[in-house]
Amino acid sequence: MNIFKTATAVLLTLTTVTSCFEDKGNYEYIELDQVVIDVEKSDIKQAYAITKFDTLTINPDIYFNGQLVNGNEQNFPLDFEWSIYNTMTGAGTSTAVTVLGNEIELSAPITVTEGQWTVRLIVEHQKTKIREYQLFGCQVNEALSDGMLVLYEPTDEPGTTDVGLIINSLVKKNYNANKCFTNLYKNANGTHLAGTPRGIFHSVSHGIVGANGGYRDVMINTSEDFVGVGYASFERQLNFEDMFWVLPEQCNLQYYTPHQFSCESVINDNVAYHADLRTVGESGTLYGIPYGGEYGTLASWIPTFMSNNYDMVAYDQENQRFVCAPYGALELGSFTPDYSQVADAENYVPAFDVNNVGLEMLFSDWGFTQTANWHYEYSIMRDNNDNSTWLLISDFHGSNVTSPYIPIDKIDISNSPKVEDMTSMSCGSAGDILFYGAENSVYLLKYVTGQNAEEFYKFPAEEKVTCVRVHKFYYPQLMSAAMKDGNKILHVGTYNETTGEGKVYMFPIDPTNGSITGDHLVYGGFGKIKDIAWKYGLTL
Repeated sequence: MNIFKTATAVLLTLTTVTSCFEDKGNYEYIELDQVVIDVEKSDIKQAYAITKFDTLTINPDIYFNGQLVNGNEQNFPLDFEWSIYNTMTGAGTSTAVTVLGNEIELSAPITVTEGQWTVRLIVEHQKTKIREYQLFGCQVNEALSDGMLVLYEPTDEPGTTDVGLIINSLVKKNYNANKCFTNLYKNANGTHLAGTPRGIFHSVSHGIVGANGGYRDVMINTSEDFVGVGYASFERQLNFEDMFWVLPEQCNLQYYTPHQFSCESVINDNVAYHADLRTVGESGTLYGIPYGGEYGTLASWIPTFMSNNYDMVAYDQENQRFVCAPYGALELGSFTPDYSQVADAENYVPAFDVNNVGLEMLFSDWGFTQTANWHYEYSIMRDNNDNSTWLLISDFHGSNVTSPYIPIDKIDISNSPKVEDMTSMSCGSAGDILFYGAENSVYLLKYVTGQNAEEFYKFPAEEKVTCVRVHKFYYPQLMSAAMKDGNKILHVGTYNETTGEGKVYMFPIDPTNGSITGDHLVYGGFGKIKDIAWKYGLTL
């Protein structure tokens, strides 16, 4: 009985308290706008797999109170944001959210590292700030493997440099896709590289690798910088100041070349440096002390194939002569050919005098010899007295400072078409052929025949040839093991001054006579192309 009375009292009290809080306010209720993200379209996936630097495109239909927004976004009070963030969590995992765009459709290059990511779309009402979300899975693969690197000056920012990459069945083994990437450096580092482009190589010796070996850096030199970037990420890893034992006062890298013996050489601000990357220890990864000596302005050239008898070979453009530093020397000086090594020394006349060439060097490239993995240097030279043009063939690969056999040949090519307008040249290493570009044509010179060059291909009048490269690689073992169709492709870069577009043409060729053997491929979207080089895909 007492329990019943107590319960009744509690119930009456609660009822009284509840009635005290009866809401007697006056409110105006409005119906919220309805925003719908429709992802039921056949071309939209719940999850995507994409190669880093590829462009991801997602175009969902957005409805506002039943009306389609797409195409008329300006008429609706909506803001859009696409972003990407790491799906994985835990120690060491990035929590950063990267904004990809603010348009209704996503079309953006994906530059995050390899892994599982989430792409997020936010649609926000501008007045109420209410948001609708849509998530997509995104597997990013860092599969920028072997292909052709394209170094160019971007049209949108003259005076800078960036890198493209072409991957197709011509240059990659067991590959049937067709991909072309641009602005790889900017996408990875936020800005184009400072300075106009000068050269690019995928080194087999220089750069950051793991303890058990791995890919080396792609080395890029411009008029203002010299860097090493990750082979797949293209993120900047090596800086100019990281690569010298004695740091130069300024970065003015005129020329960079690797050598087959795990060595590299540069000319910076008219001073030559050499790095022997076979050496164990810190100094083995740096360019050593600058070479002294009495010489004038150096040409932008060092032979790629240079024997271990030299630390350095260069060309004194001002005094028009070759100079060298023998192994262990600290200065550039003259060669001292010993003609007593020649069987018929009294009647021997060298093709030219290495210490007094008397010609201006214009272009040079390594090329063909009859001996495997042994390459001559082919130099286009001009006589400034009569404007004649010459091809000089030299052997710095099988010689030393006293060798009488460095000069191989000197060929007058003055009567070949447009040699006075030459903009680029490249030699085959499997046949006696040389290609050069002039105006809107590429010419083929078969130099052992004694005949003038013939037109190889003529491009549209508005496209001027800026780069010519035979498909080859300076490291013979890697070229034979990993490169597809070495010497069987000619790469040509052109530039249209009016449109600001650079193009790459790839021609299948016969490696011995240079004739075209199939249909060519064309890739656009570049700026003014300076260099084209092979990027390997084999772990060293």
